[in-house]
Amino acid sequence: AVMARVAAGEAVDPSEYYMRTHARLETGDARYEWVNRTLFVGTGQRLKRAVSIDLFALR
Repeated sequence: AVMARVAAGEAVDPSEYYMRTHARLETGDARYEWVNRTLFVGTGQRLKRAVSIDLFALR
């Protein structure tokens, strides 16, 4: 039911569904070498025309 509402473009409160993700990022800039060795986990929400994801570094 939630996905049908999202697909219809309806604003759905993020507390009504569970969105989690992870990311591995890569950079060639030596100042950010730590990023290459870090796993990021995130929470997300579906907006009307976009997805918003907050990432958190696990060290």
